[in-house]
Formats: sequence, C-alpha cells, structure tokens
Amino acid sequence: MEIKKVLKEDLEKLIPSFKKAFNESEWNQRWTDESVRISLTNIFDFPHFYGLIAIKEGVPVGAILGHVQTFNDGKTYYIDELFVDPVFQKQGIAKALYGDAIRELKKLGVSGAFFTTLTNSSAYDFYKSQGAIHLEDSAVFYHPF
Repeated sequence: MEIKKVLKEDLEKLIPSFKKAFNESEWNQRWTDESVRISLTNIFDFPHFYGLIAIKEGVPVGAILGHVQTFNDGKTYYIDELFVDPVFQKQGIAKALYGDAIRELKKLGVSGAFFTTLTNSSAYDFYKSQGAIHLEDSAVFYHPF
C-alpha cells in the first residue's frame, strides 16, 4: 500500500471509495457521484487544504482530507473526512492515513486536530484508540432549518 499527498486531480478517483464508505456499512447515507464531487471539491478548494490518499494495487481505497487553520497561538488541522472503502477496512489503512497525517502535520507546526463523529460509531472507537480525546466540555450542534 502507498500513502501519498492527495492532489486535486485525484478527486474523481476518490468518488467510488467515498461512496462505498458512507453509503454502506454503519453510515447508510445516500451519496451520489455528483454530491461526492461537489463535497470533495469544496474540501479541496478550502484554504490551506491538506490530505493524504491510500492506494492499494493502483486503486485509491481511502483518504484523510481537511485543512490547517490558525487557532489561538498555533495551527490546528480540521479533519473533514477520513474514509476507507469497506472492502479494505480492518487492514490498518485508516490508522496509516491518520498516523502519517499526524507525523507530516507536526512537521508543518500543527499541534492537534479537531473533528466530529458519532459516539455510537466505529469511527469514535477508532479515534479513541489512536489517542484522540473526547472533549466532555464541548458540544457539537446541528440546527436544522
């Protein structure tokens, strides 16, 4: 498996693994090629974008995507997406993407990451196992309108 910095030209190649990761398994969402394309374009175009792609046997199987932002007196990475095609899950790919991103971002002076996930998900357990801290004094809100 190869992990490398993701480029804008990789966007189209990520659509199948993104859709499988979120339309199947525990998420059961309803992403289309077009909605993934729009979402990933927005992420890639965000200022200070940083991401890695995992490639296995020439096929993109997952990625970590986000952006670096100045926060208080330092820099923080905001993870927008971390996903692995379900066929390739439980093979250490997410762990490799996450770990490599942390190592590379530290070299850029980034001191931590913020992200959200559901507490009743395998993603929550994954992040905890990697040393992430559930901020008990913080809240994530969604305001439907």
